[in-house]
Amino acid sequence: MNAPTQLPTGDTVSIDQNFWSGALTVVANGSKIPGTKGGGFFQPVYSFVLPSGAPMQVSAASFGALKVIVNGQPVQYGRKLAAADYLLAALPILLPILTLGGGFQIGLGALGFLVNVRTLSGAESTRAALGRVLLNSAIIIVSGLALAIVLGGLLLATRR
Repeated sequence: MNAPTQLPTGDTVSIDQNFWSGALTVVANGSKIPGTKGGGFFQPVYSFVLPSGAPMQVSAASFGALKVIVNGQPVQYGRKLAAADYLLAALPILLPILTLGGGFQIGLGALGFLVNVRTLSGAESTRAALGRVLLNSAIIIVSGLALAIVLGGLLLATRR
């Protein structure tokens, strides 16, 4: 669950988006609130009514960030990332460098970058998310290296 954010309506909201399905879970003032899904398949918009009675719409923005609109006004949700945060999030991009490239490794590195950006933007501080970001990066890099070794072994076996 992301760090709680105080909205102009006085509600404290925490929004969690499932990475694979995109489904949203919204907790306002300590209780989960139901919502409805609208919009298209590729750009869904979720609508909620906050405990204060204010309407809230949530949709996806760039890099997996959430775009939140309350009472028709855009609201900053999550924290702005500094350049150092983007460098930390880019650790999985080392994978294609370590394995001398390849489509799978580039794809895994980009996926790891997006997961890390989402993790960092939802945390209260870089320090709070450091463990998860390093774990995400390690999983991506180790799985990519293992994939490169297995594919290299298969290639070597076919040339004999």
